[in-house]
Amino acid sequence: MEFLGHLKELLQIICWRIRRYFLILGQRLFVFLVPRRARFLFDDDDTEESYGAKFFSKLVSCLIILPIMYYFFSSYMPFGFWEFWHMPSSWAAVIQSYWPFIVWGIAIQSIVSFTGYNKPEDNHYAEGHLVAGFLRSGFAGITEEITFRWLFFLVAIPGLRVGNWFIFGFAGFGLKEWMYLHILGPIVNLVSLGLMHNLLFDPRGWFIGASLVATNAFFRDGHKYQGIIGFINSWFGGLVLFHAAFTYGLPCAILVHTTFNMVVNLVAYVDAIIEREFLGIRLQR
Repeated sequence: MEFLGHLKELLQIICWRIRRYFLILGQRLFVFLVPRRARFLFDDDDTEESYGAKFFSKLVSCLIILPIMYYFFSSYMPFGFWEFWHMPSSWAAVIQSYWPFIVWGIAIQSIVSFTGYNKPEDNHYAEGHLVAGFLRSGFAGITEEITFRWLFFLVAIPGLRVGNWFIFGFAGFGLKEWMYLHILGPIVNLVSLGLMHNLLFDPRGWFIGASLVATNAFFRDGHKYQGIIGFINSWFGGLVLFHAAFTYGLPCAILVHTTFNMVVNLVAYVDAIIEREFLGIRLQR
């Protein structure tokens, strides 16, 4: 038993060092790849614990861990690597399933836009902001779905399973598994009105729902810069996009995400035009 205790401590130190190296590498990639003026989308600083560093370290871990898992331990993964890359059999079903999500985006953005006033320069350059917003919508729809709903989700599964084994899972009572099945999972299922139940408690294993929830929390944290409304909205929106990826495939999730973002930008544009043309809130020449 003493030997097992020392072995466990050694493995924990190794895991901690690996995580540290990933964070350092992620932080350096973040500083190298992301222009300073765009770093507010990740975090306000360039430290190893910033969101940008965590994002890129997780991306690096995907590039290293996922090939190893699928080549040597494919039976350990409940999904095929390309399993989410398929087109929906019925686009009508997609529209029927997710039009309330788009309407929700219109409603939230309308509340934000029409209960305050824009800066005069924002109204003046409304058309430019709309074009830029559409471009950002497409970029975010593609990159965020590929990372959060696919790569980050998959790479979290072996991490959760290994971590659970270390915390009494080897003795048949994994603490992570117990906490998810009896506390976290039921809470998320309750606040999502039971609509995510089949995904949160997938019969293939607790780690599927736990990976979904953990990845969605990371997605939510990336929207802190949007304030409390964006913080909450991104958490619920992330669940909807996971549902789209699981049910209709990742291309569908990309389309739903992009459409949502574009509609939000369109509402902001309409608000800017109303203020500029009808309320006279514009740059004074």
